[in-house]
Amino acid sequence: MAKLESRNDIGKKIKDRKNKMKDRGDKMRKIVEDKVQIARTAKELKLTTTKDGVMEMRREVSNAVEKTKNEFVKQNGELEQKFKKCDKSKAELEQKTNAAEQNLGKIQEAKGQIKEATKAKSDLEKAKTAAKGDRKFTKDEKGRQETFKNESKGRRNDQRNKLNSIRLPW
Repeated sequence: MAKLESRNDIGKKIKDRKNKMKDRGDKMRKIVEDKVQIARTAKELKLTTTKDGVMEMRREVSNAVEKTKNEFVKQNGELEQKFKKCDKSKAELEQKTNAAEQNLGKIQEAKGQIKEATKAKSDLEKAKTAAKGDRKFTKDEKGRQETFKNESKGRRNDQRNKLNSIRLPW
């Protein structure tokens, strides 16, 4: 039998995953801001000094742009790992939801077959309530997780587009 987790533990894991995706997204946003600053600086450079100095400045500024791009790619890879964990968690939550629905059916069926032990029906009703609680919780958490995963992907895509649109003046 698989290790069971409490609703609280599942909720904490999902919240932690959300926070890690947000942190990664914040880093990526700052990297885009860094590239904007580098491009702004490049545009403001007076390229009228010496050929050697201008060539070196262009090379180093271009290197700085490349490093921001590489850092963005690295952060994006780490964010993709978070997305994969969300997908795995989504599948696990779907299994838990399905199990809760099956439990509801089995409990309802058992409750309907009780003939004499009518007091046992109230306990089965409590078991049914617990199964409904699990079903609602897992459905809600799956939806919540999917929502912030999609929001994170949207922000990442916007940042990637902005990063790719920033050009040096040379």
